[in-house]
Amino acid sequence: MTEPGDTLSRHEADEVLRRAVDLHQRDSSRGDGSLALADLQRLAGEIGIPAETVQRALVEIRSEALARPTQAPGWVDRLFGPAEVAAARTVPGPRDEVAAAIDAMLRAELFRIERNLGDTIAWENPDSLLHRARRLFDVGGRLRLGIARRVTVTTQAVGDAVHVRLVADLSPRRDARVRGGIVATIGFGGVGSLVAAFLAMPIALVPVATGLAIGGAMASAGRRTFLRDATAVHNALERFLDYLERERPRI
Repeated sequence: MTEPGDTLSRHEADEVLRRAVDLHQRDSSRGDGSLALADLQRLAGEIGIPAETVQRALVEIRSEALARPTQAPGWVDRLFGPAEVAAARTVPGPRDEVAAAIDAMLRAELFRIERNLGDTIAWENPDSLLHRARRLFDVGGRLRLGIARRVTVTTQAVGDAVHVRLVADLSPRRDARVRGGIVATIGFGGVGSLVAAFLAMPIALVPVATGLAIGGAMASAGRRTFLRDATAVHNALERFLDYLERERPRI
């Protein structure tokens, strides 16, 4: 039997809460294995977890579930990494102030609204000569999101806070690196094969292997460049979430 002053490790607390939920479901009349949110909040409240914290955890878990890929990654995803970069965080509200700060940031980065679906807004990166010139001369923002084709923003109120999820679509940049790698491999491999046609075996294998090696090296360089770009964009998104959480002016 536990005493009021007993303490639990994080693992023990997780196990106790999970067992409490199982026992509650077993004793309740629900036969489908589901649990009402109010029941979960009440159970959490009995061990000192506020209902708002449970609601925040639910929002974050559902947000993470939506972010999971719906199909297995292909060879491009495995070699070059995913085409989307995401960052999420729960920041202080109110929601209208958070939305206004996000709006100002993306407009400063020269994005414009493509679709407004309420909780979710898709911002497109206009591919026009004017916008290219403004980015070339660094007119606008400082987050370096110009390589993203689109930034999708989802906001959801969680009590007095707001859960924010930012997703940057880097498909055009990744596609360009993939095409460059394929062209380099085929091109240099083809040149090597052409040279090999005038040579006798086994010397003929040398230019073929050399051409494929050069093409492979260029493809690998393209992969590293894309991964570096994706990391920079992810850091930019996290940096902006830092601003929303701790640095933005509060009205």
